[in-house]
Amino acid sequence: MDKMDNFRFVIVTGMSGAGKTTLMQYLEDIGYYCVDNLPAILLSKFADLCWNSTSKIQYVAVGTDTRGGTFFDALPQALYELEQREIPHEVVFMEASNEALIRCLTATGFRTALRKNARFWRLSVPRRI
Repeated sequence: MDKMDNFRFVIVTGMSGAGKTTLMQYLEDIGYYCVDNLPAILLSKFADLCWNSTSKIQYVAVGTDTRGGTFFDALPQALYELEQREIPHEVVFMEASNEALIRCLTATGFRTALRKNARFWRLSVPRRI
């Protein structure tokens, strides 16, 4: 059986408060090897390591977002490199309704989330809250 048939490399990203952590925990529970907060600049190198590994790692999930600071800018290049190397991958972008985001940010401290992800808020599709 070809490795491509069994290998899954999932990149989880999206809005703060949309459920990325919950998804990563679920994926880990069902057998994925999970790495959260991997700077996007390291995605293709990490994917190479997993893809070419002689270990039994078949299911990998990586969380990456603006917590990586300026390294997050490397995401488009990292995705391009994965395509060029023919490493199978999927991108899951998590988003949520305004109401869900407000609930989450209120519960976790809106100011802290906004301060930590101010760049993301500027880059995301404008929403009225």
